[in-house]
Amino acid sequence: MHFRNIFSITLGMFLFLSLSCTSSTDDEAFKHELENNYIQFLKALKKGDDEGIKKAMSSYFYASTRNDCADAKELFTAKIKEMSEVYPEPSDMDFIKIFKKGPTSALLFSRDSDATEVFGRPMLMFLFIKFVKEGTTWKTDAIELMDVEKYNADGSVTAFEESFLSEGSLIDGKVREAP
Repeated sequence: MHFRNIFSITLGMFLFLSLSCTSSTDDEAFKHELENNYIQFLKALKKGDDEGIKKAMSSYFYASTRNDCADAKELFTAKIKEMSEVYPEPSDMDFIKIFKKGPTSALLFSRDSDATEVFGRPMLMFLFIKFVKEGTTWKTDAIELMDVEKYNADGSVTAFEESFLSEGSLIDGKVREAP
């Protein structure tokens, strides 16, 4: 009887540890898949490759950007060039967290911002990249760059809060339809 208890406990610990390792490996693979999509998106933006942009950008993000350009009488190619200059590479930032709910997910990164607030205090930049699953492919759906004061009144570093996000960037499990 004693041997069975030891065996059961050992087997239980082995299963728990193997599941924990698998979860971590799965998270890392998922992060890599999302990050790779974003990198392909950035490369397509830099090249002005419309087909590459369509492959990496959600249909909603693509159609909305085109419509916004038409409404503002702005060339889509000019908007693409602007986007390619503004959005940072993830390799230049610290990875913070993965968010996931159904067919929506996001990667969160941060780094010290080049900006300072009014009184010269340092700022922290968050990069929040939202993805949606279209068919079997994760695609970039929204990108938000946020500069916030780096330190709270108590001296602690500012933590990311979902309240920093606009409604379209929320990880709510809903895939927006293209306009």
